[in-house]
Amino acid sequence: MSDAARPAGADAPTEAAVRIWDPLVRSGHRALVLALAIAWLGHEGPAVLHDNAGYLALAIVAIRGLRGFSGPARARFSDFVRGPLSAIGRTWSSP
Repeated sequence: MSDAARPAGADAPTEAAVRIWDPLVRSGHRALVLALAIAWLGHEGPAVLHDNAGYLALAIVAIRGLRGFSGPARARFSDFVRGPLSAIGRTWSSP
């Protein structure tokens, strides 16, 4: 459909979604939120629930740390972490 024939208010065509994170990273982020929520909400309940949720969160962070150094190219820290001077430069150049 050309832009002239497109009804007013219709969305423009979009490009295909690009998945940046692999499924393990995405599910790890969701599992970490869930583990922290269980630990937070379960702090007055049985100590074993709170403790196990904390250990699960620790394991998720450890796995992510290992994958950040030795995982697929898009999951590595070197793919998105820049030095402090680069971060400061981007902060001051932002609108």
